[in-house]
Amino acid sequence: MKMKIKTYLILALTLSIVISACEQDASEMGTLVPKTVTNDPTLPSFTLSDGTKLHLETFGDPTKPVLIILHGGPGNSYKPYLAWQPLSDKYFMVFWDQRGAGLSERVPNSELTGPQYLKDLDEIGNHFSPERKFYLIGHSWGGAFAAYYVQNHPDRVEKLVLMEPGPMNKPAMENTTAAAVDFFNKDLQAFLNNSDYLFPGNDEAGDYFRMTSKFERQRIEYTDTRQGFRCNYYLNDWRGLWDKSYTADFTDGIKENFAEEVLFISGSTQRLGVAYQREFQAQYFILYENDVFVIEGADHYEIIDHPLTLPKIRAYFNQ
Repeated sequence: MKMKIKTYLILALTLSIVISACEQDASEMGTLVPKTVTNDPTLPSFTLSDGTKLHLETFGDPTKPVLIILHGGPGNSYKPYLAWQPLSDKYFMVFWDQRGAGLSERVPNSELTGPQYLKDLDEIGNHFSPERKFYLIGHSWGGAFAAYYVQNHPDRVEKLVLMEPGPMNKPAMENTTAAAVDFFNKDLQAFLNNSDYLFPGNDEAGDYFRMTSKFERQRIEYTDTRQGFRCNYYLNDWRGLWDKSYTADFTDGIKENFAEEVLFISGSTQRLGVAYQREFQAQYFILYENDVFVIEGADHYEIIDHPLTLPKIRAYFNQ
């Protein structure tokens, strides 16, 4: 009975969101959500070798060590992570919205895969830091993405910071505490993806849906400018989340091939939380100070701009 009530509530909420979106002129760019770099030439951008245009911004002296930031999601933006901009006094910082995410160009579904994301990060790293290793910080999905990159390119990263990374292998995916409500389940996403009479065939409406259906209470600082609906769906599909196959493993071989200590940061609250990180994720890395650094009382987002975060990152980078 509870499952039926939950399903009815989800469908009712979905319908109200869809009606709200469709009452606006979704055919006019920028009505529902901000324009991407494709339609707004004033946004800072970077064009990859395949022609894909990314929303990308840099801060600091390009002669200093390069620090690349990986945002959460999949599909979110780098906006909340600008809280780390003070690190640009010592590092050349690269903030970017991943392919199909944030304000970056929307791309075909076939390009929203882990291997393509590896290519993108490798190209960015080689462009901004061609002759030396770069520093890497990833939060949430970005933390899992960072581990995936280091797993495949251990020789390219100088220092690695994982901030409450999302699930990185099958046991972590099976036991995740990440979602209080399974709203973005596969059947519902597939329904919305194919409902052209509800969503008039454009990314604006889908992205608007993803933005307005957030269940978590977040301060305005952690709110993205725009999120990629298809990006979230297809990357999670590639990881095996929807069919529960959990095929992605970003931890295998890391401890053997990446000899650097890793700064692993977690909040103490339920999502995802330090107990989860210690049991299912941190064991696969050589940890800085031999443990997860816990920010007591902070949740999954509050660790981003907590007063303890930047000093800890600086101490780790300077060791």
